[in-house]
Amino acid sequence: MITRPVAIAGVVLSVFCLAVRADEPSPDSADSLSAFVVLVDGHLAAALDSVKEAAIVPSVRSGDWEKMKGTISAVRVRCGECAAWFAEPDGSYYTAEKGLTDQNLKDRSYFPGLMAGETVAGPLVVSESTGHKSVIVAAPVRRDDRVIGAVGVSIFLDSLSRTLRDEMAIPENMIFFALDTDGRTTLNHVPERVFLDPRDQNDPSMTAATEEMLARKEGVVEYEFQGVRRKVRYTRSPLTGWICAVGVLEK
Repeated sequence: MITRPVAIAGVVLSVFCLAVRADEPSPDSADSLSAFVVLVDGHLAAALDSVKEAAIVPSVRSGDWEKMKGTISAVRVRCGECAAWFAEPDGSYYTAEKGLTDQNLKDRSYFPGLMAGETVAGPLVVSESTGHKSVIVAAPVRRDDRVIGAVGVSIFLDSLSRTLRDEMAIPENMIFFALDTDGRTTLNHVPERVFLDPRDQNDPSMTAATEEMLARKEGVVEYEFQGVRRKVRYTRSPLTGWICAVGVLEK
């Protein structure tokens, strides 16, 4: 999905393949989990690099959409399945696909911080321009020591989940997922589960496992879902704070 560092991606995938194919460690090992976290954060960090780079391009700093739209379109190409946008301080925004939209971002929880000069990586939204369940990655645009807007991407989480599944080439007995700090699914080996809360599945063992993952930084949990026992190792993403997990289906 994100065309970031081929060399780093190759190293990560090599580590991951060793982790899931060797007799030891197993698919739910610390090595497999570390490789998954690096891969996830690599995609999002690449997007963050792209928006930061665009935010300092003179055409973007001009604040003129006609001048900058080529740069925003290039961000869209680099970041794959996403919507790329430029937002004004009042919340109105342009997308690479549609130009000026009739939507507004000022009520988004991340927007005040963005306009205060903070970078953003990790908030979940249903995109107003596309309807996709997405993660926001964005950077402020400054001119004359003030913020005059922001460049961002809304990365489609179902597409990113499919990309990760393809990149990792996981065996049939392996699962992966990520949860945000509220317990919503951000990534899943079954992309249709994005935005679901595992605690809403009416399974006491899954609810208990989710609560434990939300309360701790890392660990191992076991639970049952759809009649199959699962053993999962989890840790926190340094970039987003998401709970990233890999595991196995137990016979």
